[in-house]
Amino acid sequence: MSTATSVAFEHLDGYADTLRETLTRLCGELDEDTLTDLLARVSLMRIRVGDVLYRQGEAGEHMHVVLTGRLQVRVGMVDGSERVVAYPQPGDAVGEMALFSGGGRAATIVAIRDTTLGVIGRADIDD
Repeated sequence: MSTATSVAFEHLDGYADTLRETLTRLCGELDEDTLTDLLARVSLMRIRVGDVLYRQGEAGEHMHVVLTGRLQVRVGMVDGSERVVAYPQPGDAVGEMALFSGGGRAATIVAIRDTTLGVIGRADIDD
């Protein structure tokens, strides 16, 4: 990695490779300039055990990539109960369906461990 690239991703605290792999898995092969520009726009966010990242039905302007920790994905049922459907962990993306479709959040997501996330906004992708 060149010095210029290292400086550009210093704000990612060493998570650039995980983000690069996840974005490639989601978007397919991107040219290096596009991927570098997108990584430069990613910000980091930390949430604690029990914090709610999204609530089912909310509008979605951001997606997140799990970098450390673990989340729980809960889907509300017609009878008012919730069903746990997934446990995203490092390298997994959440919130991408609402971000790409413009629809509401498909599930409620809660941190079950202290978690560090990469944040990507709609504007970051649209540019």
